[in-house]
Order: sequence, then structure tokens, then C-alpha cells
Amino acid sequence: MKLLSKILKLDSLEQSTKYFSNIGSKLKGGEVIEFVGDLGSGKTTLTKAIANGAGYKQEGSSPSFTISNEYKLDKFTIYHFDFFRISQDPGIIKYELSEVLNNKDVVIIEWANSVLDVLPANRIKISIKVIGLSSREFKIEYSLESNYLFN
Repeated sequence: MKLLSKILKLDSLEQSTKYFSNIGSKLKGGEVIEFVGDLGSGKTTLTKAIANGAGYKQEGSSPSFTISNEYKLDKFTIYHFDFFRISQDPGIIKYELSEVLNNKDVVIIEWANSVLDVLPANRIKISIKVIGLSSREFKIEYSLESNYLFN
């Protein structure tokens, strides 16, 4: 499968949340998004922007301690997994992840190293590089079938 790639530099939190909220507004269900970035680079903030763009009206929270959050919407649920605290085999949580990967819901994953073997090859991978206090460079890799999110 051929992956497309784009690099995007956004200079403020407002620009970043607007861009990712727009992606959220285009979600159809079934998308898998992997965020890659250092601690504090904005992965959870951008996940909240995606959920808000998809229609989630409440304030989201970080699943760093709970491992997963669910944002329930009319058309689908967004499952947000944060595997930062999982350094060994994720066990039952890996099974939970594989269950939601095979349906019409949206899955967003942070710190995916311990579960890469269950993630689909056609996932959207967004790497975040901090280049300033609120400036970020995003490398977005995606398949042609996900192109509708980035037009």
C-alpha cells in the first residue's frame, strides 16, 4: 500500500486546534489515528480538537492514568488510548484495542509502540515535532483512502 505524506508547520495552538478540529469534522468512522511525539507535544490536546470537530461538546481529558477514554457521538464513538504508562505487554488492554479496531468507530492512539502489531497498516500516522513554545511541525502519513481528511 502506497502512503501519502505531507509536512505542515503551524505556529500557534489556535492554528493547530483549528486544523485538527477540521479533520474531526470530516471523520466518517473506522479511521485509526496514531499520534507520535514527545511528552508535552500536544497529542492529547489535538485528540480533544478532533473530538470537538466531530461533534463532542464536553471537555475531554487525558487517558494517561486510565489508559483509554471514550467520546460518544451519534454517528460513532472515538476511542482514545494512551499507552504511555505501558512499558511491558499491555495484556487485556491490547485485546480491548483490537476489538474496537474492527468496527465503525474512530480510534486514536498515543504511545503505540507496545501495540504496533495490532494496528492496521492503513492507519493515519501523525508525528509531532516541537519547534517553539506553541509552534509544531506535523508529518502526516496516510493512505489514499484517507485523503478526504486532508483536502
